[in-house]
Amino acid sequence: MLLPALLSFAPLATPQSPAPFTQEAGPRGIDYFTFGSGGAGRGVGLVDLDGDGDPDLVALGRVDEIVGVWENDGNGVFIERTQTTGIGPIPGVVGLAAADVDGDGDADLYLSGWNLPNALLRNDGNFQFTNVAPAVGVDDDGRGSGSAMADFDLDGDIDIYASNNTQYSPPEPLNLLYQNLGGMSFNDVAPAQGVASDDFTWQSVFFDSDRDGDADLYVSNDKGWSSCNEHNFLFVNQGGQYVDVSAGSGADICIDSMGVAVGDFDGNRYQDLYCTNTPGGNVLLLNQGGNTFLDASATAGVESFRTGWGAIFFDWDNDGVQDLYVCNQDGPSRLYANKGIDAWPCAEIAATVGVAVPHGAYCAAVGDIDADGDLDLILQASNTPLRLFVNHEGERRAWARFDVVGIGSNTSAIGARVDLRTAGTWQTREVLSGTGFKSQDDFALHFGLDAATVIDELIVTWPSGARRRVVGYPAGATWQLLPPSALGDADDDGTIDVGDFYDFIACVGLTFGPGCERMDFDGDADVDRDDFAAFLREYDGPREDCNGNGILDLKDIFVGASSDQNQDGVPDECRR
Repeated sequence: MLLPALLSFAPLATPQSPAPFTQEAGPRGIDYFTFGSGGAGRGVGLVDLDGDGDPDLVALGRVDEIVGVWENDGNGVFIERTQTTGIGPIPGVVGLAAADVDGDGDADLYLSGWNLPNALLRNDGNFQFTNVAPAVGVDDDGRGSGSAMADFDLDGDIDIYASNNTQYSPPEPLNLLYQNLGGMSFNDVAPAQGVASDDFTWQSVFFDSDRDGDADLYVSNDKGWSSCNEHNFLFVNQGGQYVDVSAGSGADICIDSMGVAVGDFDGNRYQDLYCTNTPGGNVLLLNQGGNTFLDASATAGVESFRTGWGAIFFDWDNDGVQDLYVCNQDGPSRLYANKGIDAWPCAEIAATVGVAVPHGAYCAAVGDIDADGDLDLILQASNTPLRLFVNHEGERRAWARFDVVGIGSNTSAIGARVDLRTAGTWQTREVLSGTGFKSQDDFALHFGLDAATVIDELIVTWPSGARRRVVGYPAGATWQLLPPSALGDADDDGTIDVGDFYDFIACVGLTFGPGCERMDFDGDADVDRDDFAAFLREYDGPREDCNGNGILDLKDIFVGASSDQNQDGVPDECRR
């Protein structure tokens, strides 16, 4: 069954085209050598640090403990900023997660330390950072590993779950849940929430297991030398309080569980889990709804039977189905090509497409670094330079990318979910902080669309409960998904006024494209009279009835926008 699946990728390349993936770290400006595997690998991140719409690069693990930072020039060429970030060496740093923790509009970084203090790097703009962890009390000094962030209590700001692996150290400190009290003030509520375990945690992930709009928590634990005294935990969020539903869920597996991939691998719109393991076999847990999971590892053919660490679900070839990449310590890394549940087992194609790192791979992240519509892969392996695998296969098929705009202090929209339909097929993605193993994928949500040219339907749900539906958006573009409260406000100043009116008029009658999403009130991929009616209902500018017809209409707004000679909000033509 594997041969037909493998042949379905042919022809992947022609003599005139590049291989499906090409390793281009050096030519694209990345020179960063990670020494050894202390702490079991060092995290990497593709994160838009400067807010210009493309993912920049963060890497850990150089021998001098300097955190590597590179700016993406927009075309996938990286300009090193490492020496001017103000970060300096951070001893023992192993993992990273990103989110806008202080609510100022840019992505901050939370770095885990291996038996040394964690760091919270506040983004001060222009690739400048300040470690504020000691000042705000999130400098846990346990044996840190893969942490995660989300707004678990739905108060609008970002909370932090700090994972600690206590296998080779005393059972203190435990895992911690830092609740953000606002104003960068934190309090550890893990004991009160029942999530302060002393397990051998390698990675934790916040994700919405039951599609009810809040952040559930999955904790990946190494069973160690015990006979299943340690297992993985699933904590379900019930109104801001965590409840342990592990027993009977099918998610409470007892393995040497390390990394965790989160994604909808079987296409049922529920987020699945993939846990890496020692050679006993990795575990694919298919989410059946109702917080129940089914082990489909053998059926899908993704057990790997190597010592695995990082893992990522991503649609590498843009065929509309998520695939699976696995970092292996003691053998080649694997890429499992998923052609849908009816075509399982998956074909393992890493060597065929050029991403079979021979050994020693630990951490990886994905994002579209060169804005060509497919997902590229950054990978860390021990005692080697970083590898950047640039994707060329995805360019063959349609795609769409979505920048979900957050609400309140959660400007990164962590926890937002997007459900997308083309024809009768749904796909689901979620904005996550802390992905795979100690790493961070780009926040932008990427969908392969195969041959579809138009998105038939898209539903975006924010953690606050806000929801929008859009239809007819064309493929081949990066779109903003804005909450209802942001529609019409082009300058994002909290009011819809004359300046926004001009932006609205600029979108009227044009072929709908990126930049006009904010004026598409009804989400039907155009800006027309229906949207103008909605704009008028929210309009905060001059409201004089200049033509005396008893209503506020386009002519009134246009006159008001163009002839306020006294700059007092009342146009001369409207003075009565």
